[in-house]
Amino acid sequence: MNLEDKVKQFFTEFGLTARKIPESHEKSPDFEIKDDLSILVEVKEKLDDEELKKKIDSSLSQSGLYEGSETFEGQRRYKSIFKHAVKQLQIQKEKTNSDLCFIFIVMSGHSQKSQREQTFASLYGARSIVPNGGIAKHCLYMTFSDFFKYKDTLDGVFIIYNGIINLLINDKSPNYATAINSAFVNKFQKFLFDPTKQEREGYVYYCDSEIPRANENELQDYVFNKYEIPERSFVHYFENHIVHSVVE
Repeated sequence: MNLEDKVKQFFTEFGLTARKIPESHEKSPDFEIKDDLSILVEVKEKLDDEELKKKIDSSLSQSGLYEGSETFEGQRRYKSIFKHAVKQLQIQKEKTNSDLCFIFIVMSGHSQKSQREQTFASLYGARSIVPNGGIAKHCLYMTFSDFFKYKDTLDGVFIIYNGIINLLINDKSPNYATAINSAFVNKFQKFLFDPTKQEREGYVYYCDSEIPRANENELQDYVFNKYEIPERSFVHYFENHIVHSVVE
């Protein structure tokens, strides 16, 4: 079963029929779903970069062990995925007058956790804040965000990693209220990440300032003042330490 068939089966299990959009000379999304609304879905698979694969294979063949680390920050390679997916969604949305557009990303790399966290950071412009004496939280929209950049097209992103389902909603989209209240999104309620609800319930910080995202110090001061974050707190990108070994 290929990737598209697996995604089609995924939606079937939630009572939805994903109709394959015929290939044409124009780039177009993979599926259209008719529920209470018309929804377009573009499917992507995130594999490891070739250079990283070569590095891992070389280490495993030489010593039987690979050790590495990756930061949970936004990555340019994800931005390229979003750019091409959004372009395909835009073309079909204009032709069909569809209501909502989603990307469906399946993580297939050596560290799917890293891929998930890097995707999250890229979409929400997220960084982590570690309060002095407190628990670290994501701060959304503290740096450049692809959800903000593509707000006129992209309404959410499904992420599948390590058998886990996430549905990240774009609250910057003008369709946010429509999406969050739709029967389609509510089918995935237990997998849903809704930024406004997460902030309201105290799970994340939320940078709603108009300060340009290049002004990191001003943004940090704004967020620290907004949430009364104590001195000697700091902004941080966490790392994921990875070990692979050959089992004999």
